[in-house]
Amino acid sequence: MILNNKKQTNKTHGKAEKGFAFSGIFMMVMSLFAFSFVISEGERVSGAENTPSVTSSTAKQVVQFQEGNYLITKGALKVGEKVSATNLYSGKTGELTLDSSVIDSARSATEIESTFGNQAITFPAVSGGGTIETTFANSLYDGSWKDIPSETLNKIGVEKISSLEDGNIEVLTTKGVKSVYNPTTGAIIGTPSQQKTFSFFGTTLNGVWAHLAEGAVWAGGIAAAIQFLGPMIGLREETTSALTKSAVIGVVAWKGLDIGAEYFAKNLKFLPEVCLKNPAQGLGWCSAGAGFAVGVIAFLLLY
Repeated sequence: MILNNKKQTNKTHGKAEKGFAFSGIFMMVMSLFAFSFVISEGERVSGAENTPSVTSSTAKQVVQFQEGNYLITKGALKVGEKVSATNLYSGKTGELTLDSSVIDSARSATEIESTFGNQAITFPAVSGGGTIETTFANSLYDGSWKDIPSETLNKIGVEKISSLEDGNIEVLTTKGVKSVYNPTTGAIIGTPSQQKTFSFFGTTLNGVWAHLAEGAVWAGGIAAAIQFLGPMIGLREETTSALTKSAVIGVVAWKGLDIGAEYFAKNLKFLPEVCLKNPAQGLGWCSAGAGFAVGVIAFLLLY
C-alpha cells in the first residue's frame, strides 16, 4: 500500500513537473519570439529610411551645362541663381550660375540619378592603367559598376550589386535595403525591400546571415537561461535537458522558415496574407508560431 502511494506520488509529481515545464517553455519561447518580432518590426520601419539618398531633397532636376549633365543638389532653378550641382559623369561638384538656356534644358532626374548621382567614386581602371572618376549613377548606366571593388562600394553604402536575368540591376545597401533598377531608363522597378538586419558587437549582418546570427544568439541565450533556472526551481535534470533541446529546436525551426520566406512567398500560394507582409524580413508571426509548435512537439518526444 505504501509502495503504491509512492508510485502515485511520483506519477503526480511527474505530471506536475511536466505541466510546469510546458508553461516554462511556453513563456520562454513566446517571450523570445515576441521580443524578436518587435525588434524586426522596428528594423523594418527604420530601414525604409536608410536607402542611399542625396543630401538634398531638391536633387530631382538635371540640367545641361557646357555639354555636361549636372544634378542640382541645392538651390532653385531661377535665372541668375547660383546652385550646387554634381557632374553626373565625373562626380565633380561645384556651383553653376543659371541662365535661361540652362533652365530650359532642365528635366526630371531618373531614380538612379536622384539616388546615386552625387555619390562620387574613384576606382582602378581594368585596362590601360590609371583610375576612373565618375558617379555611381553613371557606372550603373555604362556597366562599369562590375569593375568597382567591394571596399569602394561599401564606402558609398552598397553591400552588393548584381545583374539579373532580365537585364535589370539589383542593389543591396549596407543597411539591408534591396532595390532593382532598369539601367536603360534609370527607373526603379517595384518597391525596395528591407532585408533582415542584425547587429552584433558593432557588426551588422544582412539577409541569411542576419537570421543565422540572431537565431544563434537567442538559442544560446534561452538555453543558458533554462540551464540556470531549471535546477533553481526544482526541475529534474532530464526535464531541464528536454526543455533546453526543445527550445533550441523551436528557434532553429523559426529562423529556418524565415530564411526560406522569399521562396515560400513565391511558391506556396496557400500561405495567408498575414505571413507575407515582408518576406525579405521573414514570415513574421507565422514562422514564430510554427517554431513554437515545433518546440512543443520536440518536448513531448524528448521528455
